[in-house]
Amino acid sequence: MRSWRKPTSNWLRSNRVALPLSCARIRELLCQAATKRRVRFGIQSQMTRTEQEEKSDVSGVYRHIGAKSTDGTLVLTIEVEQVKDFTISEELRYELVHAVKSRNSKRVILDLRNMNFITSLACVAFIGVRQAMKDVKGRVVLCNMTEFVHRVFSAKRLLARSKTNGNVAFESAATLEDAIAMLATDDEQDA
Repeated sequence: MRSWRKPTSNWLRSNRVALPLSCARIRELLCQAATKRRVRFGIQSQMTRTEQEEKSDVSGVYRHIGAKSTDGTLVLTIEVEQVKDFTISEELRYELVHAVKSRNSKRVILDLRNMNFITSLACVAFIGVRQAMKDVKGRVVLCNMTEFVHRVFSAKRLLARSKTNGNVAFESAATLEDAIAMLATDDEQDA
C-alpha cells in the first residue's frame, strides 16, 4: 500500500495545477465561444455593406433584436423577455452594437416592449450602445419600458442627469411614437 505524502515544489512545477480563472478571462472565453457559435450557425451577415444599407429591415440577421430604419432613425426592438445571465447579456450587447455601428445612424430608439425582466447585468448591453453612439455624437432613447425595467434603469442612474456634467445616459419616452417625435423635434431645432 502506498503512503500519502505532501507534494513537493517540483511536483507542482511538473504537473499542471488548475488555477481559478479571472473574471476577465472568463468573459473573454465566453465572448469567443459566442462568436464561434454565431459564425457556425450563420448568424453573421454575409451581405456587403451597401446591401445592408439598402435593406431597411435587418431583423433576420439578429437573434435577440429586430432592427428597422424609419426616417433616418434606427429602431431596435428587443425580442428577449428576460435577460438574467451573462451569456445572453453579452450576445445582446454584441447585436445592439453591431446594428448601431453597421447603420451609422445618429438617432437610435431602443424599443423595450417585449422585455419585462432584466438584471443590473443587462444594463451593460445598453451601455455598450451608448458608448458606440459617442463616436458619432448621437442620441439614444428608450421607449415602452415596463415599470420594473424603468426602476432598474433608474436605480442604476441611467435615466437621471449626471451631477458632474448634466448629461443623461438614456432618454426615455412612453411610446415609440413619442420617441420618434422627441428625436424629430430636436433635429428641427438644430436646423
